[in-house]
Amino acid sequence: MGCDVTFGTNAEKRPLFRASGKTSDNKNIPHINAFVPSQQRWVFEWIFEDGFPSILDRTALSKTCMILTDQDTQLVGTLLAKLHEHGRIRTYGWALNRLCSWHKYGEIVFVSLTLHVLFSYAQLLQSYFSPISTF
Repeated sequence: MGCDVTFGTNAEKRPLFRASGKTSDNKNIPHINAFVPSQQRWVFEWIFEDGFPSILDRTALSKTCMILTDQDTQLVGTLLAKLHEHGRIRTYGWALNRLCSWHKYGEIVFVSLTLHVLFSYAQLLQSYFSPISTF
């Protein structure tokens, strides 16, 4: 399962929480799309403790192996607390939290490429506007 929050998708400027999974033939399927009031911890606690178990099949949730997230501290903190709780029935089985590779590396590569392109463009402009030497 993968969980992420995106911004700028609606007129109210509210965060959009999305959860999706993969089928046995490696196709992405969206499970939940929800406009949430904020990205505070209580919102994610409600999603993982009440929302998912109410909407999704509990047997399928207990067979979850991995939950991918970005590096949002509120989302990850809540999820880790839920995954490591003791003394209660484990809603998500023995699932592990992993960081999405796009959020770990893709943004760094994107920023690096953007800076490289801007630097190259600046060099081009500098060479275009530099004085021409005459002999």
